This record gives sequence, C-alpha cells and structure tokens, in this order.
Amino acid sequence: MWRQSYGRVTIDAICERAGVKKSSFYHAYPDEVTFAIEAFEFAWKNKTKPWLEPAVAEKVVGNFRRSSRYITTALRDAQTEDLIEIDDADEVARDVLTLVEGDLTQARITNSADPICRLPLSVGRLIAPPSNLTVS
Repeated sequence: MWRQSYGRVTIDAICERAGVKKSSFYHAYPDEVTFAIEAFEFAWKNKTKPWLEPAVAEKVVGNFRRSSRYITTALRDAQTEDLIEIDDADEVARDVLTLVEGDLTQARITNSADPICRLPLSVGRLIAPPSNLTVS
C-alpha cells in the first residue's frame, strides 16, 4: 500500500509480500479495509509519530501558519476589491488550506489527480463571489 495506492493493492499481493496464505490473512482480518486501517495506525504510531520531534513539529506548524497567513492576505485583498464575500478571512483561509491538504492526500491515496482537478470548484464553494457580481 505504501508503494502503490490503496485501491491498486490486492489481498493476493499483500499475502504474497508477507509470505502468508490467504486463509491466514482472513483469519486475522475480516477484509482489506480493516487491514488498511490497522496498517495506517501502525505506521502512524511507529514511523510517523516518532519523526515528529518537537523541533520538527514546530517547523511543520510554522509552515502551516505561514501558508494560512498568505491565503488570509489574499482573501482580504479580494474582499477589499469586492471580488468575494466571506465572514472571517482567517477561518476561511484555514478551511481552504485544509481542503487543499485533504485533496492532496486523497490524490495520493487514490493514485488519481481527480481531487486536485476539483480544487478550483471546491474552493469556489468556500469563497463565492458577491451576489451582485457576475462572473464571466
């Protein structure tokens, strides 16, 4: 699953790689979904989480905040020019950044660019133009 996307990996391939029989797989896991969830949880606990040393976590959070501030500034500029109507630029910026990060993750998991291709429409739903502005 780490080398390919979740959708492309078969139980046969998992069993072959692990050197176990298919019946043993089904004895331990009722289905591929349960196995995938446990595999991701295992990877998080044993590979990802230890990597997030305090200094690294601080850097990741800093990068996220800088990106959020950049988006906030762009939203405020667009709001000043009456190009969009939003309630709270900071909150919408966090929502946009979360949406982008989520779509990038979905693209990787599904091994498809579709989530990224939908980003403009999805972001547009968050930052609609004012009702009195016609978009050509």
